[in-house]
Amino acid sequence: MHKVEMRSSPIDINGKPKVVVAGDPSLAADVCKWMPDALYDLSLVDTGKFLIDSLLASNTDLVIINSSLPDIDAISIVQSVSSLKKPPYLIIRSDTDEEIDRVILLEIGADDCIALSCGPREIKARVRALFRRRFGQANHLNVVVNKPDNHLPEATFLGWTLDRNRRQLYSASGEVTSLTHSEYLILNALFSEPGVIKDRSSLMGLMADINQVLEERSLDVFISRLRKKILTRGRNDLIETVRGKGYRLRVSTSEQLLNSTR
Repeated sequence: MHKVEMRSSPIDINGKPKVVVAGDPSLAADVCKWMPDALYDLSLVDTGKFLIDSLLASNTDLVIINSSLPDIDAISIVQSVSSLKKPPYLIIRSDTDEEIDRVILLEIGADDCIALSCGPREIKARVRALFRRRFGQANHLNVVVNKPDNHLPEATFLGWTLDRNRRQLYSASGEVTSLTHSEYLILNALFSEPGVIKDRSSLMGLMADINQVLEERSLDVFISRLRKKILTRGRNDLIETVRGKGYRLRVSTSEQLLNSTR
């Protein structure tokens, strides 16, 4: 008997995007490993019937079809999801790498169709790109920021992702930027509270904790290096200098940053 596995409450009270992953349970579980439930409200279904029932029962932001469903073909499921009153975004992971299969699904209503060979890092980037459209365009100054939690494995801001385990920064397209320990400490502080000014003394204090001998302009050097690295992955400067106060992520130009990552 097919079941729906709910990994969190059907009522989203935490502001996390609600995502339903459909397909073979073992393959769907793999997708969920790439999308931690600290960041997403995840549900798993293994039939088309349970997928539609789940979408009718509560509002959903995104559906990922990770493999063929036993009771419905891909074209029919795209048409069914698209016909809902409030359709979610729909990503389909193709069973083949044939371009024509993906083109057909896109033409009839899928928001994205991913080749079978597509890796997890690209899938995560595509998911973030879709959510930027849903949550980032209503107001060019309205940036969706989760409550700071430095224990989460990732911190995100306008398509950028700071991987706290690997201490690396990823652009919206999945390009990786390696960080030195000091650069990571600075960026982690900024990502923890986007838009909040971090004063120079607090940022200097982070680096002093790792027993570095710091000169007056050391922080500026680290920020300059960070900016150069970030600019190689995008067309805009992510870090803003607030004269006389410190640094913050550049919330005031969110619309420009969003456009640059598409």
